[in-house]
Amino acid sequence: MRRAVELHWPTLLVCAPCAGLAASNWVSPGVGVLAVSGAVASAAIILSDGPARAIALGLVLAIAGLWWGSLRLDALERSVLTAELGESATARLVTTGPARVTSWAVRVPAEVRSFGDEQVRERVLLVLPVGRSPPRGAILETVVRVVEPREARGGGFDERAWPARQRL
Repeated sequence: MRRAVELHWPTLLVCAPCAGLAASNWVSPGVGVLAVSGAVASAAIILSDGPARAIALGLVLAIAGLWWGSLRLDALERSVLTAELGESATARLVTTGPARVTSWAVRVPAEVRSFGDEQVRERVLLVLPVGRSPPRGAILETVVRVVEPREARGGGFDERAWPARQRL
């Protein structure tokens, strides 16, 4: 293993933060755990030499990737519009995807650019009455009401799971 680290340490240092970012999709340690782990790995960098130092540096980079990925996922899960649940206001929306038409409604992925007097930039699922659906990229200015997404019933469309699948 020592020889592999000596020959491939650049690959190790590039792959370590990528592995941390990937792991953040499944593991969400607290800030304290990450801080302690990072401090221990940083001390290992100082106290070691040779291949062990490269491994310790890779660990620090993996922990940094895990930390950054966790922060990003937490930010994606928070919604500015949560405080507006049940409220109605004029909103400007831009449709971002194709409409999904059912017998009861038209669902269109969109991005809210403004809600009332507030400038926001948040992805939403726009539910419209049956009829013509707006094309992708259409800018809509209308009165909307913010409601919490519904869970799927009987194998239908799961509005609660949709935002999680739309992470970018």
